[in-house]
Amino acid sequence: SLYCMGVDSVAGIAILCSYCICAVIRLAFFNVQEAKRQQVESGSNKFYRGLPVTTSSLIFPLYFLVKGILPGNLFVAGLYILAALTAFLFILDFKVKKPNVSKLLK
Repeated sequence: SLYCMGVDSVAGIAILCSYCICAVIRLAFFNVQEAKRQQVESGSNKFYRGLPVTTSSLIFPLYFLVKGILPGNLFVAGLYILAALTAFLFILDFKVKKPNVSKLLK
C-alpha cells in the first residue's frame, strides 16, 4: 500500500483519504449514470466518464518499476503527487474510451 511505501505523513494521510473518497464518488457516479443510461438505451457504453478506478492497478505498479532508479525521497514525493493526481482524475469529467475486449482477444 502507499502508506507502507512512505506516504505516511499528515499530508500523505490526507491525500490517501481523498484518494479513497474520490474513488468511492467515482464508483457511485458510474453506477448511477449507467443505471440511467440503461433505462434510455440498450447495449454497452463506449466511453467511461472520468478515470476508471481500476486503472490504478496499472498506474501504481508501473510507477513502482522506477523505484530502483529514483532516490528514496524523490520516489516518495512522486507517490504523493501520483496519488493526488489519480484521485483528482477519478472525479474529473472527461471521456476515456473503453477497451474493446473482442479486439484484444484476437
